[in-house]
Amino acid sequence: MNLSKLGYLLLPPIVFRLVSRARNRLRRQGELGVRQVRTDLRELKAQGFRYFFDDRVVHEFCEYLERDEAINRPVATRDRSNQRYLDELVERGYCVVSGVFPEHTIRKWHDELKPVMEGASQRCDELVSTHGVVSMRNIQETYRGRKTNFELVSGVVRLWDAQLSHPELLGFLHNGTIVDIVGSFFGGNTNESSIYVEYKNKVDWYEPNTSYHSDSPFRIVKVWLLLNDVGPRNGPLVYCERTQVIDDWRILRDVLEFSKYNKKYRAFYAHFSRSELAHLANDFGNLCAYEKQVTGKAGDVIIADTRGVHGRTTLREGYRLQLGSVFSGLGNTFIGDIPGEIKRLSKDSE
Repeated sequence: MNLSKLGYLLLPPIVFRLVSRARNRLRRQGELGVRQVRTDLRELKAQGFRYFFDDRVVHEFCEYLERDEAINRPVATRDRSNQRYLDELVERGYCVVSGVFPEHTIRKWHDELKPVMEGASQRCDELVSTHGVVSMRNIQETYRGRKTNFELVSGVVRLWDAQLSHPELLGFLHNGTIVDIVGSFFGGNTNESSIYVEYKNKVDWYEPNTSYHSDSPFRIVKVWLLLNDVGPRNGPLVYCERTQVIDDWRILRDVLEFSKYNKKYRAFYAHFSRSELAHLANDFGNLCAYEKQVTGKAGDVIIADTRGVHGRTTLREGYRLQLGSVFSGLGNTFIGDIPGEIKRLSKDSE
């Protein structure tokens, strides 16, 4: 056993530190490297968790959850034939509804939108040439008069407010079956939504959303209408059933994400590893089911409570073209739109 280890075991900690400091002063030839701990540990010890954010963040988080539970709890569907879909949405976190739209409508929307999105995909290629895939940038600009998002690393293109340039798509947003299921999920208290078109055609490009995540701890529903068949190789949605229920296993990360702590450094806390979710399903099957790919045929409608842990898969062949809408309950906020007065209670928030 060397002298350092012997001293560490036998000397009182404060004495060992003083001896080590004196020894190192004698050995050091000038200043080597940089300090490996930049954080003021004395301040961290003194403040505890208050070093990261004010306790009022936790209070506000609980207020949001309590309000969501009070006014946005599900009620029975108006059309009894839709109740089974609502039950699936509530119990497992998602449902798939078929036969909502006529085949000719789906084919018409597909044939009108695919050339538009192909052109946008070419613009994405130009942006990749300029900025590079490794920049991981999401660039938003106006394309053909509409706000469009280009996700350079995956090649996914999203055309926002598509109903403004294609008014016929309002038939998706106002469809009676979708309105009944989604409206009932929020207890009849649903915020307005709009329509986006999402297109992915870059085979084997990196898909950042394979990192499983939750969109929010507050009720939020996404609805997708598939405009082409989406099988296991077409980048389908992956969902872990029952994870939409807020429980102790995830709530600390929900609080951190809500607080916006460290968003200055682009930190994300509502992300989960696949192995973590698999172990959760193994040990606590009542809290989480094994991941499941949600595939479907053109015309199928996928409705998902994206409080639940979900993600995407890498596109292996073909393409994925779909319409999407996002719905929230009254009084809720999207996790990306946390009010400034809450963010100001956290360190390094934005």
